Parts: sequence; C-alpha cells; structure tokens
Amino acid sequence: MVKFLQLNLNHCRAAQVLLSQTATELKTDVAILSEPYRAKPDGVWQQSTDGGAAIWSCGQPAGHMTQRASRPGYTRAKIHEVTVYSCYLAPSMHIDAFRDVVQEIAQDARGRSSVLIAGDFTAWGSSRTTQRGTILLDALATLNVCLLNDGNRCTYSKAGRESVIDLTFASPELTRNSQWEVTDLLTYSDHAAITFKTMHSQQRLPDRQTAYRLCGWVICQDQGCLRCGNGELQQGMWQATSPVVEPGDSHSPKRERNRGRPLQGMYESIYRETKKALKVAIKPSKNRCFQDLCDAADQEPFGSAYKMVMGKLIRQPTPTSHEQLGAIVTTLFPAQPPLVLPNVTVGEPIPIDEEEVLSALTSCKASKAPGPDGIPNAALLAIVKSHPKLFAEVYNNCIAERTFPTGWKQQRLVLVPKPGKLDDDPSSYRPLCMLNSLGKIFERIICSRLEAEIEERGALSSHQHGFRKKRSTIDAIREVTQLAENAIEGERWQGGTKKYCLVCTLDVKNAFNSANWSRVLQALQRGGISG
Repeated sequence: MVKFLQLNLNHCRAAQVLLSQTATELKTDVAILSEPYRAKPDGVWQQSTDGGAAIWSCGQPAGHMTQRASRPGYTRAKIHEVTVYSCYLAPSMHIDAFRDVVQEIAQDARGRSSVLIAGDFTAWGSSRTTQRGTILLDALATLNVCLLNDGNRCTYSKAGRESVIDLTFASPELTRNSQWEVTDLLTYSDHAAITFKTMHSQQRLPDRQTAYRLCGWVICQDQGCLRCGNGELQQGMWQATSPVVEPGDSHSPKRERNRGRPLQGMYESIYRETKKALKVAIKPSKNRCFQDLCDAADQEPFGSAYKMVMGKLIRQPTPTSHEQLGAIVTTLFPAQPPLVLPNVTVGEPIPIDEEEVLSALTSCKASKAPGPDGIPNAALLAIVKSHPKLFAEVYNNCIAERTFPTGWKQQRLVLVPKPGKLDDDPSSYRPLCMLNSLGKIFERIICSRLEAEIEERGALSSHQHGFRKKRSTIDAIREVTQLAENAIEGERWQGGTKKYCLVCTLDVKNAFNSANWSRVLQALQRGGISG
C-alpha cells in the first residue's frame, strides 16, 4: 500500500514546516504538492520547471521513484506501478497556455497504466462551467481516468468562500481499491490536505456504500442506478464539485455548521490567536532542535546527526532498466573507429624515476572512491610511498612495451541525474567514471610529460585557457571584455573609430567522450610531440 498526501502549500513557509510533521504522523509515502515554499532537503524531490508543482517521496526509497520528468505546470514520476502527475496551473495563466499544458499532460499520460493526476487546476468551484473546466474535462476525457472529488467536501476556504479547486484523477484500478479523503488537518494553508491510499488488487474497500466511479460509468450501489455516456458522465463530474459559496448565501456550509453555536465568534478568535502563536513558535523550535542536533553530534560524531546527513546525500535514483542503461551508455560513450598507430621510429624512452611516481600521487586523494578493483586509495598511497621503485619498474615496462593494461582501462560507471531533465534522455545524466588508481597514477605521469613537451614546443594556441597552468576562466573573461572595450572605444560619429563587438559562443555536446582518438594522435604528430 502506498499513502499519498495532496496539498497546496500556498507558498507558505509555515505550511511547509507543518507538512513534514503531518507526513510523519500519517506515515505518508508520497506528497503531491502545489505552490511549495522551497525544495525539501530530505527524501527525493521532483519539481516542475516553473517551481509550481512538486512530488516529494518522503517515505519511499530513492530507487522507487523513476521515469521522472519536469515541465512548466507539472511534473511526473513513477512510484512502484503508479505514474503520478503533480500539477499547478496558476489563475494568471493565459487560457491558451492552460490548454497547451493540459493537453500535454493528457498526451504524456496516454497509454500509461495506473495513472494518478492531482493538483490545483484553478478551473473548478464556479456555479457555472468555466472555460478552463471544459478544457480540462475534454482533455482528460481521452484518458482512462475518473475524478475522485465527490463535492461533499471543499478543498479551498478563505474569507467565507469555499470551493473545490484541488482535484484528483485516477485510473479505475486505483479508484476501486483505494481510500480518498479530504481531511480536517491543520495545514496553515487555505487549502485542505487530501489523503489517498492505493491498495493491492485483492483488497477491497470496507465501505460497501461507496460509489465506484469508473471511466465512462458511474455506479451508485446504495441506489442501484447506472449512468453512462459522455454527456451524462461529464454532467456527473460537474456535479461532483461544489460551487463558490458567498458568505451571505443560505446554503453556506459554514452557516449550517454555525447554527446553534452562540460562542462561535469566541471560538474563532481563540483559533486565530492559537494559529498565530503556532506560527511564531515554529522558528524558535526549529532553532532549538538544530542546536540539540549539533550538541548530539559533538558528543557522538557517528550518531543520529551523522545518519541524518548521510541519508540526505542520496537524492536522485539512477535508472535500473538494462535497455535504458544500454541506450545511455551508447550515447554518452559513442563507439570509436579502430585506432591505427603510425609506423614511426620511436627513440629510447626516458625512464620513469621514483620522483615522478611520488609526484603523480598528488592526483590521487585518499578520500576518493576506488575503482573496480576495490583497493582504497589510502591503502594504495601508503604502499606506493613505501615502495616507489617497484611501481616505477612496472610503469617503465608498460612504456617499453607500448601498452596500457586492459584492467586499468575498465571503469565503474555512476550516472548522476541532472535536475529538471527527462529520465529517458541520455543527456540528462552526468557520467562519473571510477578508474583503478594504479592506472590513474600512470595517466598522471604520461600527462605531465605531454604537458611539458607541448608547452616547450608551443603547440597550443595563445588563446587557449582551459587545462593550462597559470590560466583560468577569469583570464578568458578578462580577454573577452578587453576586446569588447577596445571595439567600442572612441566616438561613433564624424569619422570616429568606434566599432561593434559581436560575441559568438559554441558548446560541443559530449565533447570529451566524442573526441576522435585518431584526430588527437594526428594533432600530436603535427605538433612534433615525441611518441
């Protein structure tokens, strides 16, 4: 069973603080949020590109949140077998943009099984069918989903006005075996919290009087009636929502609840004062708890504080599908044509001495992750420092045989997802390649020799700043700004020397992994670099 919590936080800091407490008390697995205050540091957080909608996996392991995508107005993630869409379409959004986002959601959800679409659509709550409501119904009518709101409980209340603007659409298999409820929990937002539980297929709802709302059919068991057809279904969905109620309306739910309660004004005053005191007390309580956590860390470094921090380091899951992993690796590491070594006469190489080996050790930090061999860097550094002559002989043999051991070329690949990118796009992942440290030391020795000879022969352009000693990004920026200043100096009119400056930038996609090795070798030959 997966427990969902749906809530519009109204971009309120206090509401988001209470969200953590509410999710803990209800043992919530996934929170579907609209207008969050900021991204949560714990769990897995997936947010729309405009920041208006988010999915917070607060109780599920990171690996259970897959197929993530972020778009303006909504975000999507698959949790177990349920594809969840969190949406927020602001009231200020133009009607054409509203239509485009809703149709994009419907297009993306089409063909997916077990779909849950929830959020604040700002398209409901009027006594008449609005244009946004019609657009929403027409778009989602093409999906196998149904509306869970029954209209008995409002999801939004402010200044005596109540309406239903937080909606939940779900596939029939989810509605038949689930519990959907608008709660009375204090959220510090003008929106009510909605809870939703998905159960296993063999489990049934205990209440037999519950109406099972299916796509295309509305079954009411207590009355034994059956309605079908697009028109009647749409009308039934409209009736499942409650209109905006003015304070003076005799049908106001608040007026009905307030009847016979002469002390209602006093109770409301006490409620407002208590609510204000709660908001004031939140910040000092958080500061006090943080200080207690710091004190506990001083007393026990690997205690609860350490476990909390380490738990928050695991943010985004990586793909596990073999097909998807194969496509990502093929794209990020394209196949290279066979490398043909030139038939040139090579002189006697300069032997690698112990000083070169010890100097190359500076590139291997003891805290870095080991490669596929699993040898910790700290242990390897201690061994190399104790026997540098032995390792110098190994590397000299590799140079004499003009070979680089295959085991040193193997790597342990870690894919780090880029935020706000599609899961099925290979460019959405940043590859980290963990190599054996023995091979990295050998690479550092070869690289140091190449850099020294290239600088000596002047084989690099004077305008190249990357990967060069005593040059940085600041130097490159200073060179560009100086060219721009020289171009615009002087007077523009009456024969002046003032010119225009045009800047053109290029970004080569996957440049390092796609570089042709044969071209690199040819460039070294043109520069007269010894082989």
